[in-house]
Amino acid sequence: MQQSFDLSVTKTRAERALVFIEDPGLWLSVRAGELSLRQRDGRYIELSPKVKTIVAAGHGFAVTSAAIRHCSLRHIELLISDDAAAFVSLFAPTSTVNSSRAALKVRERQFRAAFDPAKTAATARAIVAAKVKMEGHAKVLERSFLTRLQQAKTPDDVRHAEAQAAQAFWRQFIGFEMRFAGPAPPAGWHRFTSRYIARPQGRLGELGAQFTARGAVHPCQAVLNFATAIVTARLTRVVIAHGLDPCFGFLHDGRKPGRLSLVWDCVEPLRPGIVRAVFEYVETHTLEKKDFLIFVHKTTGEKTVRLAPKLAKEITALAIRTVSVRECVKAVDWMIKRL
Repeated sequence: MQQSFDLSVTKTRAERALVFIEDPGLWLSVRAGELSLRQRDGRYIELSPKVKTIVAAGHGFAVTSAAIRHCSLRHIELLISDDAAAFVSLFAPTSTVNSSRAALKVRERQFRAAFDPAKTAATARAIVAAKVKMEGHAKVLERSFLTRLQQAKTPDDVRHAEAQAAQAFWRQFIGFEMRFAGPAPPAGWHRFTSRYIARPQGRLGELGAQFTARGAVHPCQAVLNFATAIVTARLTRVVIAHGLDPCFGFLHDGRKPGRLSLVWDCVEPLRPGIVRAVFEYVETHTLEKKDFLIFVHKTTGEKTVRLAPKLAKEITALAIRTVSVRECVKAVDWMIKRL
């Protein structure tokens, strides 16, 4: 039977299999005790029992409750996105949470720390210090950043110190050149100029412009955002499994309602490694214009660059190789020790 979608399997060093689903309108279900994909013509394709990670980036993807339960019981990661820009990570077949006494103690420590300004600042400093050490600065510069960080008294002070170190880290990538084959890409795609984009805020762009990494306008920005989204979704599962509340962070706080602030705190020390992996990938690959998609906002007319399915699949595998589940667990364990 000819398959109507890409069901390629990529193995990581830990021999974990990855299935990337890009076609729209597919259903993940369970037949005869095994995961299967129902195609639009009604036919089913059975997935290998070796599959450990499923990434669905096709529009209109559906999953049955039986499939969610199957993935949960077999510890199969299920990451879903409707626009390949951010992912939802399904964690459990129902809305149950970890209600053990041990998990309660962990959450109590988290909330006590969140209500304690001194502890919040100390935890934020620890997060940024770990990130700075991973950024690979020259020793003199690293000591300068860490000294400035230790002098920070509030989370805002810590954020200012983090921003200065981040500027030095990103400076090494300014001017990075991408190679393209085939039809010429849009002007400005060949050279990376900035991680951040100045965009008007608000749903309709009615608020003042702020610098943000969201809404990529350059292919490198799009690849970075996608890889980070994969790691963030996986980390969310680990944070919840440890009994923590993913919403209450320290470096990232509650100023942005709905943000998984603690998850982003856990991402920060891992971010330099993700960035290096992305630029190493781009440096060693010749890309094409068709590897990226351009979306135009209906109201504001702003353009956003996203990954086409083929490249998205490769970057998914890259993100999973770069930050394994074991690394995610270590990152959350490290965070718990800071509380």
